[in-house]
Amino acid sequence: MPARLGAASEAFELTALRNYWEFAAPPVDIGTLQAVGSAIRTRHVLRFDYRPPGGAVPDPGDRGFTPPREAEPHHLVVWAGRWYLVARDHRTREWGTYRVDRIAPRDPAGVPFTPGP
Repeated sequence: MPARLGAASEAFELTALRNYWEFAAPPVDIGTLQAVGSAIRTRHVLRFDYRPPGGAVPDPGDRGFTPPREAEPHHLVVWAGRWYLVARDHRTREWGTYRVDRIAPRDPAGVPFTPGP
């Protein structure tokens, strides 16, 4: 791993759990992983579109368009070869998990937040 990425990745916590299954995980875009890791490290709300299983990012011109999600990112977990983000919804304050391969970060970054318990 290049030194600049190594330093950035050391700034956030990651938990890896053993993969008991023999299937390949979908690829994760490195830019998305960097955006998520940066939001965790800097404690900024992460704004993103979230693809449904097998779906594409909604087009703002579509009838079914939903506004971007806003979450306070807490932790990355790798389980069964997949990357997950553990985060608290910025509006509802509910905790949730998001598969990183389904996240499409939005610009600009969200506001700073103070992590809760």
